[in-house]
Amino acid sequence: MVNIDFCLSSYMAFRYLWKDGVDFAKGFQHKNFRPVENENRIPVRTPEDIDSEILKQFNKLYR
Repeated sequence: MVNIDFCLSSYMAFRYLWKDGVDFAKGFQHKNFRPVENENRIPVRTPEDIDSEILKQFNKLYR
């Protein structure tokens, strides 16, 4: 279903479309990315925290 008003509003509010099956335009289907669930989020407060957590993820990936 095409509903540009819903899509624009949802994207502006949440940065993703929270409802599956709704598209911006005919023939323009998107893949709906969902935010990470609360229990899987990594809490950070500062830019240094962010940098540290990213580094941890890279180190884990390349071990």
